Amino acid sequence: LLVQWIGGVHNDALMVACIAVAAVLMVRRGWPSLAAGGVALGAGMSIKQAAALAGLGLVAVAWESRHRAGVRGWWRLAATAVVPGFTTVATFVAITLASGLGMGWGAPSAGSPIAASSNAPLSWVASFLRYNEFAPEATVNTVVTGLSMVLILAAIIALYFWIGPKADQVGRPWLFLMLSMLSFGVLGPAMQPWYLTWLVPFIAFTRPDDRARLGWWLLLVGFTMLPPLQDFMPPYVAMGVVLVPLAVFVWWRRSGRSGTVSA
Repeated sequence: LLVQWIGGVHNDALMVACIAVAAVLMVRRGWPSLAAGGVALGAGMSIKQAAALAGLGLVAVAWESRHRAGVRGWWRLAATAVVPGFTTVATFVAITLASGLGMGWGAPSAGSPIAASSNAPLSWVASFLRYNEFAPEATVNTVVTGLSMVLILAAIIALYFWIGPKADQVGRPWLFLMLSMLSFGVLGPAMQPWYLTWLVPFIAFTRPDDRARLGWWLLLVGFTMLPPLQDFMPPYVAMGVVLVPLAVFVWWRRSGRSGTVSA
């Protein structure tokens, strides 16, 4: 976090801080706290629009708290989503109009995230299509960005049915929150190594087991190595370079455990 958020001066730090504040507010059971959580999320969206992906996850976090208090039913769950949803949109629109930033992604200065190759797999697809001139650059960017949005939406819907909140169930709210945010990196038009820091404040709440903790640390180490490597090679090559020693470590660890069991 010191390297990426402070040393790198990334606005992701402010976005994640707003999401964390929203989570703290929304675990409280009163309607004013839900509304205030939406304001915090709307502020986060005004910094970086990817904060919107945390919306349903925060609703899940809020529902877990209310569920413990005996609240049940689809209408109550819907209200738990609508109240912060309204204040989120209202806050984002108000900040946008006051600042004149043009809804963030809609401003002429926003550019196109898919226009450059990053750690996002779809950006590699777009680069390949542009390089081989399968279609005009603008067409490639538009089509791949549209595909990305569809895939992200499909992923969040799938996550909801898997671990999202239901009328009489809480699901796994913190994991739902994290995976919803991670869907942007995996399926989005752009991903940078520091996007993984979005998950850092929330990982402990998922209560990971030993295997999950090991996977998390390996992922974190790998992504920490990417920025300096990408100064010398394309992102997809750097990811391959990082993957090899990590895969060897996993193989060595699994082999060591197997040998211990056999002995």
